[in-house]
Amino acid sequence: MSRNNLIIIVLTIFLFNSCADKRLNSPKSQITKKSIIKDYEKENEYLLYALDLKARGNYKNSAKYFTTLYKKTKKLIYIKEAIENYIILKDLNSLKSMIDLALKDYPNNLVLNRYLVAYYVDNRDFLKAKTVVEKLLKIKKDEKNLELAGVVYSGLKDYKFALKYFQSAYNIDQNEQALMKLTNLLYNNLDQKSDAISYLETHIRLKGCGEIACYRLLQIYGEEKNVDALISTYKRLYQEKSRYEFGKRLVELYFYQNKLNLAIDFLKKTDLDDEMLLDAYITNKDYKLAKELANRLYDQTGDSKFLAKSAIIEYELMSNKSDLKSLQSILDKLDRAIKDISDPTLFNYLGYLLIDHDINIKKGIELVKKALKIEPDNLFYLDSLAWGLYKDGKCQEAYDILKDRMSENKEQEIKMHFEKIKKCLEAIKNDS
Repeated sequence: MSRNNLIIIVLTIFLFNSCADKRLNSPKSQITKKSIIKDYEKENEYLLYALDLKARGNYKNSAKYFTTLYKKTKKLIYIKEAIENYIILKDLNSLKSMIDLALKDYPNNLVLNRYLVAYYVDNRDFLKAKTVVEKLLKIKKDEKNLELAGVVYSGLKDYKFALKYFQSAYNIDQNEQALMKLTNLLYNNLDQKSDAISYLETHIRLKGCGEIACYRLLQIYGEEKNVDALISTYKRLYQEKSRYEFGKRLVELYFYQNKLNLAIDFLKKTDLDDEMLLDAYITNKDYKLAKELANRLYDQTGDSKFLAKSAIIEYELMSNKSDLKSLQSILDKLDRAIKDISDPTLFNYLGYLLIDHDINIKKGIELVKKALKIEPDNLFYLDSLAWGLYKDGKCQEAYDILKDRMSENKEQEIKMHFEKIKKCLEAIKNDS
């Protein structure tokens, strides 16, 4: 455990709050009223100095003033301020001195003893930490002391005792910090993964999808590649938080599972992202809806990517792909779009159309080469280039591009292209 963990432990488990301050200054403390100098003549002056120095980031001198104030008044609020300054400075030696100083006057103070445990934990002196935490549990078995005991016994690798204390702490308060300590112990140290998941799932059912608990579940489901559980958790997160990133991830998982209708229904219902909805329509081959949406988005934004998508959809909708008039309109739109967009997919698409329809093979080859500069190993782009070279009568060059790639290919169209290229080579050999 690093030294920074002291600060984390203190801040997350037992940092002074308003209630703690009341305990620190409680009249039940062991210092009698007579032993406190009620009216230290420089108290207000020193207090102003200390607060001003702290505000300006001079924590070391601020701590010195607060220490003096404590020694003169025995008011624990001042030692609390000194301790916080030394935590910020990560000056653990001075921090320990402050804790020891205060514990001489207030040996049974809960907060001071918690700080002492944190100090020992940070220094990996778990046996000393155990002695203090046992003392704390005799004073009060509240959720903070129980949770702290769990931390100490985890450090001692006594995981069964640690589990007992973490469970007790969680049963009292059921906060997410206690839940994390409990479930991490179950998952990482005791190999009780199903129990850890059960605690997390039960917690979010009863308490809602707090981000700490749900993020931990997402981590676990991701490690286990449980896509259905990931979907369920992201759905709950989006329902409760309405945050874009949760909705986006949910849609991506629907895509991953090829549940495009669910992705479309979610996107339409939530108005999360029209561009994602457009991609869902295209992937699902809902071309009519896709074209309407692409045209609307282009009218609204003037963004050329929507013009390009509209043109691609229009081509996919063509019943007669030999209709040169309609085809030329599509090519013109794509030509306009690539002036604004450097997109390899678009370069390849336009290039392939020019090649496949024998409209401008040389221009098509140049566009495909632009796509390959961006993604040189893309098999679809390599196929387009080989097809263009074949159409340009360069069968050997076309063959050389694809010959070592066919083992990885599963596309029928690429296989068809390669067969034609091989026949071209055979015909050349037969003629020679």
